[in-house]
Amino acid sequence: RFSLDDPPEYIYRLLRCTDYGLSNTFPHMKTKLPDGHDIEITSYIKIKKQSDVAPIKCTDSKGNKIMLALDSENVLIMKYKVG
Repeated sequence: RFSLDDPPEYIYRLLRCTDYGLSNTFPHMKTKLPDGHDIEITSYIKIKKQSDVAPIKCTDSKGNKIMLALDSENVLIMKYKVG
């Protein structure tokens, strides 16, 4: 588990060190949304920032994405499922 209050760089490192691709060596990382729902991170990607990104932005329940600004140039996008 991690907290969305943790530094985004820490979250990204944690996701990478527990990611063994399709081998499922580790279970998916878990956290809690600001609204209290427990979630499981199903995938993530680091991309170049297109525009200003809020420190934490959760999309609607259909989008199931969290975007975190890693630094001035990069964004971490995490897809999740509730559970």
